[in-house]
Amino acid sequence: MAIINKGEVMFSGHPAEAIKQVQGKIWMCQVDKPTARELMIKYNVISQKFNTGLIELHVWSEEPLNHHFAIAQPVLEDVYFSVLNGNLKP
Repeated sequence: MAIINKGEVMFSGHPAEAIKQVQGKIWMCQVDKPTARELMIKYNVISQKFNTGLIELHVWSEEPLNHHFAIAQPVLEDVYFSVLNGNLKP
């Protein structure tokens, strides 16, 4: 697998290995829109999406986060956004 941005290879490797590299570093929460705005200022948000009336945030952190967050089971989407945000290097 390779992640390419503007013609530059940002990351390459086996998908399972890529997921292992972000394991334990992706946190998620589902909050209302005002709370999401506050958290986006404070944390390294790698992705956000609307889910069942709430905003689902995925955050990169190598340290445990506050009560809003739970550790996420990472997927390739988390790898992709971690690379684009500069958290995961080749």
